[in-house]
Amino acid sequence: MNRRQCRAAMRSLPAGKLVAEMTSIVSTYSLEEMLTNAVVMHWKEFGATSDALLHVEYHRLPSDRGVDYFRVWSSTTYGEWDLVCQYGLSEDSSGRLGTVTFHPPFYSANLGQMFMAIMQNEGCFEDRAEKTRDGMIQISAPTAAEGLSAQAALQKAFADCDIQGPESATAE
Repeated sequence: MNRRQCRAAMRSLPAGKLVAEMTSIVSTYSLEEMLTNAVVMHWKEFGATSDALLHVEYHRLPSDRGVDYFRVWSSTTYGEWDLVCQYGLSEDSSGRLGTVTFHPPFYSANLGQMFMAIMQNEGCFEDRAEKTRDGMIQISAPTAAEGLSAQAALQKAFADCDIQGPESATAE
């Protein structure tokens, strides 16, 4: 099964569920890398400063290891953390839905759309995290070259996985 077939099969499954035949696909992209690249690509846009340190904390569901929630935190002063945004699942009549919420003064429509595209397709990304339910990614202020590299990596991953992402990921 190729990535396009994986993507088509994912559309018919509840969020985060995988079938046995999809496990034969070895993704070269991890969910952690995708989240990191999204943050790095949109660093200045959502209001992070050059002296900030960011943490992305996440919690996985025990049954299918899909991400239940993640939160992005920013710190410019040792020991003081501000919530940038959070992603969480909620239930409605159609099933599990994910939402991204930003907390003032931080905001980026493009980053929110990027997170949603990644999370709606999380089954296409390899799970390289240790087999625990909680994880954290630390990100320091990127250089301009790292921002461009993050954008290129997201463009390639979205193209390889046949994901229709926000224009900020696909613009040349």
